[in-house]
Amino acid sequence: MALLNINLHQDGEVSVRLLDQVGNCVYSREYGKYDQGRHLIRLDVSDLPGGIYFCVIEVGGQQVTEKLVVL
Repeated sequence: MALLNINLHQDGEVSVRLLDQVGNCVYSREYGKYDQGRHLIRLDVSDLPGGIYFCVIEVGGQQVTEKLVVL
């Protein structure tokens, strides 16, 4: 299980994708509309092999990419 702590500056539709090191999408989920403020999102990464992934969080057309290490 991985936890993402996000802080939204405005309400918006939230989606998360995990990309492997060569850019293949290995996880994708739309979480629906979240209100402005802090939220904790749980990702079930138990099916993924250990390694480094890139977590792309998209809210209202804007995206942020963070590194995620799965053990």
